[in-house]
Amino acid sequence: MVSATVAVGGALLLLTAAVEHMLYFTRLRAVLIAQRVVPYRLHRTLAVGLVGVEFGVGSGACVTVLALPFVRQTVFFAEAGVYGLFLGYLTFLRFGRGPVPCGCFGDGPVRAQVLVRAGVFAVAAAATAVLATEPLVTLSSIPLMGAALVVAVAARVLPGMSSRRI
Repeated sequence: MVSATVAVGGALLLLTAAVEHMLYFTRLRAVLIAQRVVPYRLHRTLAVGLVGVEFGVGSGACVTVLALPFVRQTVFFAEAGVYGLFLGYLTFLRFGRGPVPCGCFGDGPVRAQVLVRAGVFAVAAAATAVLATEPLVTLSSIPLMGAALVVAVAARVLPGMSSRRI
């Protein structure tokens, strides 16, 4: 199922973001401060919560491909919700705050590619939650699950390439 491949790719991207945000926690806080959305005293709490959600939902979606349908549906709906919230927040930043740093794997401003990426992963995770009633990992789906890694790498690298000069 293609939506499952994209949704698992999105889960891997959440895990990557969690690791990067943990490694560069002060940069994450600085981005949240620059975005001027949350009161200053809540930046640390929000940053810790963001890392926890990214890690929890990302790892949960990767693990639950083997789980019962109800568990899998719940986790993929959670992933859809996280990406939906990202999409709403980033849209607000792009159109309501002007040129502020995105915090999505770099310090550049919120770009249209980041909005599209969040939307695609939200739709794919929701579709997977609704449509995936069979086990997601079978012998016939292993190549698709391997492709999820390619999706995650592409989603991580491609949006930043348009802002770089080659």
